[in-house]
Formats: sequence, structure tokens, C-alpha cells
Amino acid sequence: MGKAKEISITYQNNRVVYAPGDVVHGAVSLELKKPKKVKKIKVNAVGESIVKLKMTDGKQLRNAEKYFHYTFDVYTGGDSELNSGKHTFPFQVSLKPALPTSFEGSLGYVRYSIQANLEYAGVFGGRTKAVSAFTVLDAVDLNTAPTARTPLQVHCEKQASGMLWWRKNAVTVDLTTEKSGYVPGEFVYMNGLIVNGRTKPITNLRIELWQQSIFHGRVKNSSPQSEVLKHDVSSAVASWTLGHDPISAESAANWERKQLFQIPPVVPSGLRHCRIINIQYYFKVTVIIPGSIASSLIDAKTNYITIGTVPLMSPEQQQQDRMHQEPQPVIASAPIMEMPPELAAELNAPPPYDPGNSGFGNVMLPSYQEAVTGGVSLTAVDNEDAISVVSTDTQPEGQFVPQYAFFDFSQAQTGGGVVQPSAPPIGL
Repeated sequence: MGKAKEISITYQNNRVVYAPGDVVHGAVSLELKKPKKVKKIKVNAVGESIVKLKMTDGKQLRNAEKYFHYTFDVYTGGDSELNSGKHTFPFQVSLKPALPTSFEGSLGYVRYSIQANLEYAGVFGGRTKAVSAFTVLDAVDLNTAPTARTPLQVHCEKQASGMLWWRKNAVTVDLTTEKSGYVPGEFVYMNGLIVNGRTKPITNLRIELWQQSIFHGRVKNSSPQSEVLKHDVSSAVASWTLGHDPISAESAANWERKQLFQIPPVVPSGLRHCRIINIQYYFKVTVIIPGSIASSLIDAKTNYITIGTVPLMSPEQQQQDRMHQEPQPVIASAPIMEMPPELAAELNAPPPYDPGNSGFGNVMLPSYQEAVTGGVSLTAVDNEDAISVVSTDTQPEGQFVPQYAFFDFSQAQTGGGVVQPSAPPIGL
């Protein structure tokens, strides 16, 4: 009798992306059908990374890192009774200044969640739980990455050999990227030469961006001093194919700034501040050799590239932006703070964007888009080591998908290459 009709967690202005050092403003909402005595509402705010995987030999690897765990009450009722209707209990949590970016992988994750536990008074009062997750986005400034401006070279070839190819010449691929540092939203351009010495056209050429997730763990129930093992999982996150423009027989294709795919919303390289999960990216070029068996192909993997959150700029742009850069606000370090009396008037306000060390501020601003790699179903749990979480009002059907900075270079102006900002320069 009088059980909660709904308990939910919401964020101020529906904001679900934060930078390390930000303060998370939120509220626990409770709706009662009838008046009811509520003993207390407790909130757990947790930042953690967990690795869980099973090796081919049957061994189970486990690992975990805890970045913070705050527990506090947003309501203590005692013997008092809450009226029917909706009740809102605000809270605030201050994030640490050094945190890894949120990531959801098949064998592990970096996750930031808030779980609300409602306990009714009385012997048969019972409990109700709700849990929500939000994205933390750590800045990776490509202007400070040593190799971000260095082009990558791809060379691979297939020489004539075997009974089927004795009259046929080689297929060679020599391609070069313009750089090795990108942000989501940028287009990849390549220069180079593809020579088809065969007597049939090349119709199957594919260039892909692959994400490599590296998980580190120890064998389950082993000692803390046992060997740390790693397991890699790789998958393509973007691709380009030759399509309806084949490379004719006994000819060559000369590429000059050939536009391929746009970098999708993905987690930045490295996953800085996380020691048990690492993220890397590379380009992969695959060519099916014409006039041969299907398994005969050129398959080349480049060196690793860097995916960041702050685009590369020319020295002139950096100097100009530094001259206009506003001082950064000081973020309070207290773990828990009280909610201000009124919420901000703007709805759906975007989070502040961290420009890193580049002085980048006036050229363009990103939007925030859901990761192309997807997310997870969220469930409120008691076990700290379980894969936990559920939906918010902005995450339908119990799904949580991290959101990353996305610069829409497709809207770049031809006059100066400036992208119109998709969000006001809040917090710069």
C-alpha cells in the first residue's frame, strides 16, 4: 500500500556529458500514489572501470579500478510521512580533476553512475532502486601529441606467382595519409598510387578504421601479485569501399586528397588515467586480387593513429585563439555540494567544452553524439563488481550510450574552413 509509482534520476538541463573536475547537478524524483512513510533515500555515486573476460583456455580474467565512491542521504524521513504526488530531492557530486573517458566495451568498461536507494519505514516497507549513468569526457589535445601531424604510409603488394597468375603482373598499393591525428567528424584524405597489373579490373578495395580495445586482468581468485594478462578485441568502426569506380585492368589510380570516410563518434585514444583498458586505432587496407581465388588478397595495417577531442590547428590559429582565450573557471573540489535554489533557465544546455592546452576556443565547437560502438542495458544492482546501470529520461528503453565530442567538418565553410559552432561557447 502506497508503494512508489516511480523513482528516477534526472540531471540539471538534461545534461549527460561532463568533463573531469565538473560538478554533476541532479535530483532523485519520487512519485507516490498515497501518503507513505519513507525512512531514507540514499545515493551512491560511483566512478569505476571493470574488466571481465574468459580466455580461450577457460581462464577468467578480472580487474577493477575505483575512481570515486560517494555515499550520502538526500532524504531522511524518520517518522514523518510524505504526501502523495511527486517529490524531488536534489544532489550534487564534484568529479575529480583527473578521470578517464567513459567507455563501454564487450569485455569491460569505464563507467560513471548514480544509484538511488529508497527505503520505506516499517517491517514490510521494502526498497526501491533506480540507477543512471553519465558520460565523462577527458580532453585529448592533438596539438600536444608529438606525432599527430606526421603522415602515415601504407605499402603492400602482390607479386605474380602460382599457376593461375603466371602471365599476370603485380598489384601494388602505395598510400599516404595527410596526418595521423584526427577528431570525430573529420574526413580522412589519402594520397598515393594503386597499380593494377592484372588483366581484370579491381572492384574490391576497402579502407577501414579499426578500434583495438586492450583489456588487462589477472586470473580470477589469483593473488594480487600474479601475472597481468591482456586480451585484445578489434572491430571496424568506419569504412570506405571502391564502389562503382573500379581500377581498370593494366592501369593505375592516382589519388590526390581522395576523400574517404568521416571519423565517427568514438572514445579518444589511450583512455588516459585508466590502467586496465587501453584504446588504439589504425587504418586497414584490403584489396581482393582480380583473376585469382577469393582468398588471395592484400591486407595491410598501418601504424596507430591518434583520435583526440581537440582538432589540430595551424600555429596562426593557435596564437589568435590564445589572444582571445578567457580565463578558466575554478572548479570546487568538495565531493558533495548542495543544489542551488533554482535550476538554470536554459533547457538542454550543452556541457562546457574543454579546449585542452591549445588555446582553441573561437574556431569551432563540437556537438555531442552517441558512440558508434553502442552502449549497454542498465540494471540497478547490489554487487559492486557487477555490470550495473539503467535508463534516464534521455536514455530510452534502459540503454546507456556514452557521448563523445563530434566536429561536423561536413559543414565547413569554403572561405576559411571554419565550422559553425553547434553549441554556445559555455565555460570557455
